[in-house]
Amino acid sequence: KDGYYYVLGGDQDNTPTERNQVWRSAVTDGLTWTLVSSTTPLADKMLFTCEIYNNEVYVIGGQYTSGGTIAAVADRTVYKTSDFVNWTLVNTGVMPNIGNTYGTITNWNNRFWLVGGEIYGAVGTRSKKVYSTSDFLTWTTHSDLPITNGVSYPNTFSALGALWTFGGADDV
Repeated sequence: KDGYYYVLGGDQDNTPTERNQVWRSAVTDGLTWTLVSSTTPLADKMLFTCEIYNNEVYVIGGQYTSGGTIAAVADRTVYKTSDFVNWTLVNTGVMPNIGNTYGTITNWNNRFWLVGGEIYGAVGTRSKKVYSTSDFLTWTTHSDLPITNGVSYPNTFSALGALWTFGGADDV
C-alpha cells in the first residue's frame, strides 16, 4: 500500500503490546522499519487476514487471545483503516461462523471472497465453504471447494477472469 510493506498483528507468542503495533518499510528497502502506530484494535486478535480495497486496509476475522492464551472462539469482527492510525469498526458477528482462522480473503469482481478456515486447536473444523460479500454485512454462500476435506491456510487470488485457490493444509 502506497509503496510500503506493512506488518501488523502477531500470534500467541507476541505480547498484546506487540500485536497492537503496525510497522512499515519502503518496498525498495525492506531492511529499515518504522513504527506507524502502537494503538490499534488488534491487541487481542491473531491469525486474521487482510485485504486492500479502495485504498483502505480491511482486517478480517481471526481468533481471540487473552494474555497470550488462545481462546477457541473465532473473532468475527471487521475493521478498516486508510492510515493504520485511525480505525473504523465495520461490523462484528456478521461474518459466516466457520472460525475464519487460517482462512483467506481476496477481492474479486467488487466482492470480498472468504475461502476455507478453521477454529484453532479444534480438530476437524477445517472448512471448504466459500462465501462472498460486498459490504461485510450480507454474505452469499457459494458452492463448496471441490475437495474432500476442508482447508486452512489456503491462498486465493484472481487471474484470467476467475478466482483461484491453491495450497493450504487439510486433516489428511
